[in-house]
Amino acid sequence: MSSVARSLLALLLMLAAVASALGGVAAQWLDRTARTPEPLQTIVGSLASDTRVREAMAAELTTGVIAQLPPGVDQLPGVRAQLEALITQAIDETLAGEDLAEAWDEAIDVSRADFVAALDRMRTGGDAPTLWLHLGPFVELGGARLVEISPETLRPLVAQVPLPDDLRIALGRPDTVQAGYAADMLALARQWAWFYVAAGLLAVLGLAVGSRRGRWVAWLLAAGVGLLVVVVGRDLVAGRAGAASGESVSSVVQAALVDGTVASLLEWTAPVATVGWVLLGLGAAALILAAVLRRQR
Repeated sequence: MSSVARSLLALLLMLAAVASALGGVAAQWLDRTARTPEPLQTIVGSLASDTRVREAMAAELTTGVIAQLPPGVDQLPGVRAQLEALITQAIDETLAGEDLAEAWDEAIDVSRADFVAALDRMRTGGDAPTLWLHLGPFVELGGARLVEISPETLRPLVAQVPLPDDLRIALGRPDTVQAGYAADMLALARQWAWFYVAAGLLAVLGLAVGSRRGRWVAWLLAAGVGLLVVVVGRDLVAGRAGAASGESVSSVVQAALVDGTVASLLEWTAPVATVGWVLLGLGAAALILAAVLRRQR
């Protein structure tokens, strides 16, 4: 095989290695975001203080708990009104309390796990899942607060109120095609480690196949292409920030998801750009060394 052919083959292998490595970066980010608590908690953390989200949660929680009041309270004059006022007060104080952040993180984690599990089931024939915000952690806090603020005369009745365990707010439902793509991507993302293994093997094979100088030229070109893809990709992602807007709760959540995802991706890929520059430097140094050694022969 001629030197030119070997160099071209090395370039193709190096480009494949770069593509595999970048695929691994994206797959690892997706798998980590979907299957571990911290990334999504950070992405949507700002929603915990959003007035519209709090009002929607307060309305759902208050309505859900009041619906559990036993019929017997109506036989006691004025008791229902007192209990409803106490429930409203307990929910409002819960959503303004110090434990809100912890409850919010727990709710986000439960909602994330539920949605991802539903997407996994979809690959075996399930329907497109609805994205729910589960309110269970807030129900527990609200119930405890309700007992604390209730007067002694009403506590026996309060103790008889069963707390709902299935309160949730619907945040949206992807269509079947979109959900199917998401389910397939999540399944593929679980194999992120193999993307890196493939990248390493392809890079080694490219170095082995290429000529003395051609292999490093291929290395430089592939590293340059990879760095260009990362830089352009980061610019495109950054341009998505602030793209979503609206006044409804679902629109607010969508906007937070978009902006939080943009920030997460930019943070995740920042080291990749650094690695790209390092690889370019190594390739340039190796090419110069190869040229020096050739002249000495």
